[in-house]
Amino acid sequence: MIRVRTELRLNQAKFAEVIGMSKDAVVSWEIGRNKISATSALRMSARLGRNIFDGTTAPVTAAELVEPHVREYERSLRRRLGV
Repeated sequence: MIRVRTELRLNQAKFAEVIGMSKDAVVSWEIGRNKISATSALRMSARLGRNIFDGTTAPVTAAELVEPHVREYERSLRRRLGV
C-alpha cells in the first residue's frame, strides 16, 4: 500500500482522506500493526480505481480480495488441527 500511496504522491493524512479511512488506520497498515481487511481493500480499490495489491486499473471484485484471506484461514485451521 505504501507503493500506491507514494506513486500518488500523497502523505498518509491525504491518502486516508481519499480512501475514506482514518490516518491511524493507514499508519497501522503501513507499519504492519494491522492487516487490511477485505472490506477495506475493496473500498480503497474502488475509490482509487485500481487494485491496491498489484497496481492495475482492472476492476476488482470482492471475491478476488477475499480469496487469499480464506486460503490463509484454511491453512491456519489445518495447522491448529494438525491436519
